[in-house]
Amino acid sequence: MTTDSTLTLIDAEIAKLAHVRSLLANTGKIAAEIVAIKTKTKKRKTRKAVARKTVKAPAKAVAKAPAKAVAKKTAKVRKRRVLSPEARQRIADAQRKRWAAKAAAKVPVKVVAKEPAKARKPRVLSPEARQRIAEAQRKRWAAQKATA
Repeated sequence: MTTDSTLTLIDAEIAKLAHVRSLLANTGKIAAEIVAIKTKTKKRKTRKAVARKTVKAPAKAVAKAPAKAVAKKTAKVRKRRVLSPEARQRIADAQRKRWAAKAAAKVPVKVVAKEPAKARKPRVLSPEARQRIAEAQRKRWAAQKATA
């Protein structure tokens, strides 16, 4: 979008806002004016959509086609396609069939039975080892008290 077209859109928005403000100030003809504003808003939205699509379109196509022709083509809004439940079911069945064929084509991996884990004995320290560990810890505590 060029700056001129952006400024034009901004000016149009400002004019519409001023118009809405004057409507709110004058509560007499509000219902008819609201309908008029809604129709103008719809037209503005379609113009914006056309402007976006023309910006995205290649430069050659825009240069060759007149502006009105481009606006008419891009202003059409496609309806979303709706699948019937039967069609959905057919598609789902076909996909399941593809998955089954793919699964069947895979080479099965042999599962080797593991031996049951042996029950381990808990590790037990000898009384001498316990004594050595306790003495070493007491020595560390004494050194820490001496520095403190």
